[in-house]
Amino acid sequence: MSEMEIKAIIKKYRNRAIGLLSIFSVTGIIFDYLLKVSIINSRFELDLSPPEFGSDSAVILVILGLYVVLFLCFDAYQKILLTLFAVK
Repeated sequence: MSEMEIKAIIKKYRNRAIGLLSIFSVTGIIFDYLLKVSIINSRFELDLSPPEFGSDSAVILVILGLYVVLFLCFDAYQKILLTLFAVK
């Protein structure tokens, strides 16, 4: 395998993984939003004070951390495959 073939394979699977992680992240954010709306509505129906939610910075940091880990993993895979299979 040449270096260009290995880079093309890694790029293909990196793009697939980024797409799946994006779908997972957006789905999680939507469920989080719907859960918060449901809690607020149910507390409003019971004449209770609305809950105080913290910021969503933890969710954002987790998502960014997953993207960083994903990129680091694919860079490591690319380096390993290049050293093992690249024909010079």
